[in-house]
Amino acid sequence: MRHFSAWTSAMRDGRWGEVFPSRKTTGGAQEGQVWERHLAFLKEHVPPEKLVFFDVRDGWEPLCKALGREVPKGIDFPRSNDSKAMEEIFRNEIRTGLRRWAMVLGTAAVMFWGWRSYMA
Repeated sequence: MRHFSAWTSAMRDGRWGEVFPSRKTTGGAQEGQVWERHLAFLKEHVPPEKLVFFDVRDGWEPLCKALGREVPKGIDFPRSNDSKAMEEIFRNEIRTGLRRWAMVLGTAAVMFWGWRSYMA
């Protein structure tokens, strides 16, 4: 643990800090610069015929066009990042967590009851 603070400082000040700058030091201004640098890198290193930028809100059409495929019929474009889908994901996670805790606490209660019965 004694080297942990030195390690975190090195991570923050090194390449990690370059890619994921702290909002405290940059005021949030550097994120756009990192994104622009990334796009420039892609445009420089990826051949134009293989480079595709599209907005996922546009659905299947631009993606299928870039891949040279037909638009799937009868299959909706996955939109798992909308508020309704995210709410369902969170509900499922909460239910799963509650079930697990119920099992842990139920097991502990049964073990305690068994121990108390044995000691009586």
